[in-house]
Amino acid sequence: MNFNKGRKKGRRKSIQRTTWGNQKKRKSKKSRFKDLENCIVNLSNFDLTDDMKRLLIKGLNFCPTPQPDHISQVLTDILIFERRCRLKLDFIDRPEDDNRDKFTPTSWTPLAGKSTGLDTFLTATKEEILDQVIGECGKNLTMAELEALKQLRDDEHIEIKPAPRAAVL
Repeated sequence: MNFNKGRKKGRRKSIQRTTWGNQKKRKSKKSRFKDLENCIVNLSNFDLTDDMKRLLIKGLNFCPTPQPDHISQVLTDILIFERRCRLKLDFIDRPEDDNRDKFTPTSWTPLAGKSTGLDTFLTATKEEILDQVIGECGKNLTMAELEALKQLRDDEHIEIKPAPRAAVL
């Protein structure tokens, strides 16, 4: 059989592939939550809020990311670095004195705007460092889930145990 009969050379007919029945349907977040809500068995009289249930659905191996405690120290280091850079630029034309013992240290910082290149560098450096610090401490809990975690942790009467089967918590 000659399949190219009646066609111009160089042109190929494109074949569209379709899959019938092999496509998986994705469930919305709400329907997945309703399915997983059945996985939590509450044997007490304590009513769990939706945020508590969402937190428990994440599983016993879930680990919330720690909140950054060291951001204030990072900001202090950045400000010290900016001050040193601005002082170097401000005193670049002055000769070094041998009488440095006579000067008293101050906290004075030269104003920004003397060099746009330095200002741009310092701004970009500060933003990149803060993005790294905040990025590594990204939040994987909403504020409501974090509050639910505190409530569950502080209540002494609540015990969270794995079920004998992996189907329920």
